[in-house]
Amino acid sequence: MNSSLEAVLEGLEMIWAPGAEAVRVRQALGVRSMADMSAALDRAGYEVCHVDLPDAVSGFAKVIEGQPVIVLNRAKSEPHLQFTVAHELAHHILHLGASPGAQPGLPSVGIAEFQAHQFAALWILSLGDNQEREVALNQNPELLFVAAASLLMTAGVILIPLLAHLWSSLVRARLPRPVTGK
Repeated sequence: MNSSLEAVLEGLEMIWAPGAEAVRVRQALGVRSMADMSAALDRAGYEVCHVDLPDAVSGFAKVIEGQPVIVLNRAKSEPHLQFTVAHELAHHILHLGASPGAQPGLPSVGIAEFQAHQFAALWILSLGDNQEREVALNQNPELLFVAAASLLMTAGVILIPLLAHLWSSLVRARLPRPVTGK
């Protein structure tokens, strides 16, 4: 395969793999609405705890004695925590080894957070209930930011190699042709 095409495909995978994994996991757990999530996580072996946390912290993911745990800030609203649960589930699945597709060790914090946001955004945006999606969007404006950033990055991954190829073609067309002697 062409190395430029491989680079484009790798870039697209990096951008969209967390969201695709979210949809796959949501379907595997049988979650059709946010109301299904708690029971589905319980069946899957996750412990979800509500505790007092600093206001700036919505939650975090931990593995304690082999048990995947999602800790949530009890002071946050339910719609906010729905996004947080999906976000922290993403850390378990993508970074902490709770699924076969997990990468051992955390990537850089910025990448890990973007991946968890991407996972949570696609998890919520792929739900069938329009009202739940609307409430989640209103309570978590970062959902739209993540979706917009993903679309912009996708455009960049596709357009930059295309523009580079076009530029290269234009430059080659303007170069003098080598003279062949007879």
